[in-house]
Amino acid sequence: MWNEKLTQASSAALDEFRAEVAEANAKLERLEEKLWDIETEKAETMASIGASQRTLHIQKNSTQAEALRLKGALLFRRGHFDA
Repeated sequence: MWNEKLTQASSAALDEFRAEVAEANAKLERLEEKLWDIETEKAETMASIGASQRTLHIQKNSTQAEALRLKGALLFRRGHFDA
């Protein structure tokens, strides 16, 4: 009788532990999915930032090159060759 109660108590404790483990595993899975989503979003954001920086660099260099070309043309028209 005493052994049977001990077995029942152990079985109940084991069932409770298994339920806690299942809950922890479910939570871990949700957190891993959220982490994957965040990492994916981060990669997309970083790619977008990189593309924007490249576009800005090209625009800046194009603007500077155009300004230098126009300055050269203006100086040439005025007869100034020492830019």
